[in-house]
Amino acid sequence: MGSYRRGLIPVVILLIAVFGVAAVATGAVYWTKAKNKSKTDLTAQPTLDTKRAESSTLETEAETYTSTSTLKPSFTINPPSGWVRPTDILQEADYALAAPQPDRASETKGFFSNINIVITAHETGFSTIEDYRSKYAQDLVNSTPGMAVVSTASKTVNGYETFIVEATVPNGTYDVHQIQYVFVVSNAVGLAATGSTTTKTWERDGTKIKASIESIKILPSTAS
Repeated sequence: MGSYRRGLIPVVILLIAVFGVAAVATGAVYWTKAKNKSKTDLTAQPTLDTKRAESSTLETEAETYTSTSTLKPSFTINPPSGWVRPTDILQEADYALAAPQPDRASETKGFFSNINIVITAHETGFSTIEDYRSKYAQDLVNSTPGMAVVSTASKTVNGYETFIVEATVPNGTYDVHQIQYVFVVSNAVGLAATGSTTTKTWERDGTKIKASIESIKILPSTAS
């Protein structure tokens, strides 16, 4: 933890640690929806619900992340259909969603397709969309061994300028395919939403991940 720098860049790979081999090996428990609190134990050989991933359908009812900090905005997001909220999220992440079952690389290793959201101060040297366009992707490559950028883009998502990086990252048994949207909330704060799958399942899950991230709506601050 001591090697992490403050800001958005260090957390782009956070979800690999959260939803990779360790989550399967420790028998992580996920709850299906906050409103019903039901739980499902992961089994050694789950039957994958492929329809939840092949479809681009999102839940029609948005979930709300309610911030308790005046420095972090609240937001709503429509989860991918059937995806769940993890209970073992790392402290660095503010919000996460994951597929209900892992994709297996072997009998003992697997990876949960997921979305991970962090709201924090911009890294030093970043405050505008132009900053992200000019140097963010290269900074990610420099700080992430083996990362290969697939594409970069910028667009407006629900009123906020957003920089998008798509990349692949080696991770032992399976390589990871990621897409990250950095919402420039203000000159001081950004929201980084990162979706991740294995490279083998990106074609299956990528559309749903992007649609969910682009459903994010940042709520007006209630601070006086």
